[in-house]
Order: sequence, then C-alpha cells, then structure tokens
Amino acid sequence: MAILKSKISTDSVRFLENRDYMQVQIDDLRKRQDEISLGGPAPSREKHKSRGEIISTA
Repeated sequence: MAILKSKISTDSVRFLENRDYMQVQIDDLRKRQDEISLGGPAPSREKHKSRGEIISTA
C-alpha cells in the first residue's frame, strides 16, 4: 500500500486556529445533542409537563 505524504503543518498558526475553531463547533454540537436527548430546553419541557403531555427521551 502506498503511503501518502502530507504537506499539512500541524504546528502552523493557521492549523491551530482552525483546530480551535472546530473544537468550539464540536463542543456546541455535543451540548445541543445533550439538550435534545433530554427532550429539549427546560422551559419547553416544563410547558409540556404542565399540559400533561409525555416527553420522549429515547
């Protein structure tokens, strides 16, 4: 199998800035996924519970 050579410099300022930016995006996505798995934002969950509605958390 041929080995592909990369010209990406993982210690360049541009690479590090992009990595940091992407990490913020990933953290935000995981936070949103966690909130969704709970059934949405707390105020929305409370509104549905006060109406006697069932919230799916599956």
